[in-house]
Amino acid sequence: MRFVVLVCLVAACGKVEHLADAPLAGDGKGADANTGPDADAHGPVTVTVYDQYNLQDVATPTPDIPVVFIEADGTVTANVTTGADGTATANVLAGASVTVIYGSGTSDRRLETITGVKPGDNLTVGPMGYPSREKTSAAYTANVPERFSIDALYEVYGPCGSSSSNLAGSGAPTPVNLAFYKDCEADPMNLLAIAYNNDRIADGYIEQTGVAEGAGSGDMPNNWQPFATTTSTFTNIPTADVTSISMDKLAPDIYGWDQNGYTFDGNTTQTITFSAPLTASALMLTRFNGDNGREQRLYEIVDGTKTDYGADVTATLLPWLSIPGLDRANHTITVTVTGTGSGDVFDAEVDYYRTDANQNTTSIAWQIFGPTAGDLVMPPLPAALADNLPQSNDVVQYSFADLVEADGVASYDDLRGDLFGALAAYQRGRGAIGSKVRISHSNMLVGFTSIVTSHFHR
Repeated sequence: MRFVVLVCLVAACGKVEHLADAPLAGDGKGADANTGPDADAHGPVTVTVYDQYNLQDVATPTPDIPVVFIEADGTVTANVTTGADGTATANVLAGASVTVIYGSGTSDRRLETITGVKPGDNLTVGPMGYPSREKTSAAYTANVPERFSIDALYEVYGPCGSSSSNLAGSGAPTPVNLAFYKDCEADPMNLLAIAYNNDRIADGYIEQTGVAEGAGSGDMPNNWQPFATTTSTFTNIPTADVTSISMDKLAPDIYGWDQNGYTFDGNTTQTITFSAPLTASALMLTRFNGDNGREQRLYEIVDGTKTDYGADVTATLLPWLSIPGLDRANHTITVTVTGTGSGDVFDAEVDYYRTDANQNTTSIAWQIFGPTAGDLVMPPLPAALADNLPQSNDVVQYSFADLVEADGVASYDDLRGDLFGALAAYQRGRGAIGSKVRISHSNMLVGFTSIVTSHFHR
């Protein structure tokens, strides 16, 4: 989307109010020609904003959304309204932040702030779903061979989830139809068929790898296999911090068949045993549960044909996070971080509300992303938008924080462009055997609002 930058201010990117003598993008004054020591370090950052409530098939760029660009020193550079294409652009220095304000002026508002942006960034913001959650025109029918005539049904897992059909009977293959979405499709793809016996208990599987998504349909091989016992051993458990361990084997990836187990006997070494398919690869999702509802997760891609797994828990854990608080006077989300280590991206959210003299309630949710775990300062806003900042009598009703570290990520720079989609891609369980994603998640402070799971979680 870099072509948008030069034409944005005169075409589709809406009204721009520049402040603090910020230079205009593409103003024709030849910033590139000045290569001396006084060269202007400002550069364009473009934000594409998607509809926060659209969770269905098509991502919708959203016009008329305020986007505030703020330098690291608190100077408001520009207050930009997204254009018809959902984009907004302004020139900033490295280290600036961008804040998107949904529902501005209404009683239900949501703010998303991305800190540490750099000139040249193209950012995507879509707080409640992934912009690529768009259905494709492709579909596939897997013809599953009959195992036993008394089987109840067959379920087939593809790259975007599963579908099932009752046994066709009479020895005929059972067709199972799969749909695909842009954020999860894979070509070639791996398929996993699960057989449910006459008691509707899953007890057999077929794996088919390297299937062309565009083939439209195909016959799965008639090589049914029984489930196998898998034993996972966890060592060096810090029992003062970890109160229990639960895990899932997802075959072949995050959208696949899920078998799970649980343990805690107070020992520093513990095991979890269950039966599952032995697919070519699998995703092991382990939850290390702490006190006060805190949790850490390990996503690891493994050789799914192996029947043993394990982890050194102390070496795996990230720092633990407290439930975020709100320092109203200093406009700061406060988070206590205990333990050692760091991550690639940290985020915290606080939802708060206020009620006026006429008993009208305004609810505001504010989420901030950055590279380092700890307190997060809400950036200053222009006067017209300043009522989104916390006030002395505001009531906090919900908050959470996440710290994420991924093997496939060098730094925050790799994720900043699409924080709502990139991390999900790393968590899907596709990639090299041994790849890991670790997440430390605070407990959630919940008032009367319903619990909404963090977007970093399955």
